[in-house]
Amino acid sequence: MASKRRWGSTLAKVAAGYGTAEGVCYVYHRRSDARAASCDPRPRQCKALEDAEYGRMFLDLARCSPQSNTKESEACARFVRHGFFGHPTEQLSPEAIQRWLEGHTMFPKRDRASQEHDAGHVDSHHTDDSCTLKESAAMLHTLLQSHHSEKQSDSQEILPLDGGSTGSPIATAVPPFFSYQKGDISTWYKPLIVKAIIEAQRQFARLRLLRWGFREMQDDCLPQATFWLKAGDSDDSTPPLVILHGYGRGLASPLFSELLPPLGNRPVLIVECPWLLVTRVPAPDDIVHTPTVREMARGITEFLGRHRADFRGGQSADLDAWEVDILGHSFGSAVASSLVREMDLQRASGNSTSFLTVPSVNKVVLLDPMCFAPGMTKQAQLLRRPASEVAQELLEEFTPNEGGHSLLEALSCCISRPDPSETYLGHDTAAASLGRRRWILFQTYFFNYFIFRDIMYSWVNSRVLHGAEYLDRGLLRSMNRQGRVLTVLAETDLMIAADLLREELEGEVPSECRSQGAGVLWLPVVGHGACQHRQEVWDGIRLFLSPASVDSE
Repeated sequence: MASKRRWGSTLAKVAAGYGTAEGVCYVYHRRSDARAASCDPRPRQCKALEDAEYGRMFLDLARCSPQSNTKESEACARFVRHGFFGHPTEQLSPEAIQRWLEGHTMFPKRDRASQEHDAGHVDSHHTDDSCTLKESAAMLHTLLQSHHSEKQSDSQEILPLDGGSTGSPIATAVPPFFSYQKGDISTWYKPLIVKAIIEAQRQFARLRLLRWGFREMQDDCLPQATFWLKAGDSDDSTPPLVILHGYGRGLASPLFSELLPPLGNRPVLIVECPWLLVTRVPAPDDIVHTPTVREMARGITEFLGRHRADFRGGQSADLDAWEVDILGHSFGSAVASSLVREMDLQRASGNSTSFLTVPSVNKVVLLDPMCFAPGMTKQAQLLRRPASEVAQELLEEFTPNEGGHSLLEALSCCISRPDPSETYLGHDTAAASLGRRRWILFQTYFFNYFIFRDIMYSWVNSRVLHGAEYLDRGLLRSMNRQGRVLTVLAETDLMIAADLLREELEGEVPSECRSQGAGVLWLPVVGHGACQHRQEVWDGIRLFLSPASVDSE
């Protein structure tokens, strides 16, 4: 009996200690949440928005143009609907669309004195920008109305998203819409046990990298990040591989455990970004010092130039130009796109020193890429709309006539997630249809809690992650046409219009390059993140990056 009492007392103390720690962490989380909501981006984090070239390209990047085909029009309408938190696009006025566009295109800002000056003086540059926005809004309004009319003609009964009449007049008021730097910061607390598990996995992954011969390095070119560098053989000319991870478990991601061992002695650089680790609660000053995508690209480029010799075991680098390969997953693909552009700009600057120290890009691997179209996606919706509503909309889009879903079904999909390694041979089978349904529910509810409501994710996406910094403006598409890009797409990826991207990218790749792994690797049925668990993905990457593939080209 005494022994039982001692055990009971010990358990009570442990429970009390854990409860106290949980309470302290919760209070700290709420304070960090409040700080994040009140933090404004640094002035240099706002410069990305002052990009007139991007403003003029925005609608084309969003697949919103008068020449759009059916799939592009559907992607455009979905994008705008997401931006207005599910508001029916046919009810949007041209004025509402113009105000929404201003929050994305953001021509260089002017102060109040400049605006008052313009009231009495005509400035052709600013007038052109204003006309461009107004004309773009009118064009997009016409396109959305045309798309809605086509959908009505193709269906006997159209059920609007808000439950209203399909014949509702165009709204005169401007409905709420997502605007960068003004988005809400809405986060949910993660239990201490979840944080402990994620951190334990990260520490184990660190030890594994050290065992595999990686060096852990810090550099003032990007002080918030950790660089993991593994040197190759001094006489090996294989380009170093730069790996950029996305939001999630960081170094504990299967991206590293599955890809790195077969690379052998190939030189590798991993850019670890602690602020992309789920469950991480930032310190007081961390948020405003979080680097933008463009700052990350500049920092990585500088690091590569400084440590060129380290990739060859410390051997002195020759005076020839050199190359790197780049692999990015999800958010990492956005950084990869910005990195390709940064290297190209520096090498084209005419500076002979930059030409020798800054590498050129040999090949690029993009997994679940976010860099080919503006990323409104689900985070904007989930901050204003319940996950159940978003999930039902997506189910009707991907699996029509399948009926609604229950919270119990959604929880079942999150607890017992769909198998990412399932191949789903035959796209029209009942198993494939059920698989799509489960992947949609899993992504919508699971990402809602673990990703979209994470403090750092919510702040970065709402305040500083602007398309001007990372969307491809033609460099990656040009490389794709040369057979120098491998893109891995998942059918039910809720972040991007995967089917449309597949059609665009596949048609550009030269047929002679496909046997070497270039082009699009399509994963039917599965969703975002599944590529990290697929053997055919790792095999395809190794084939594409192999020296034999390089030589044959």
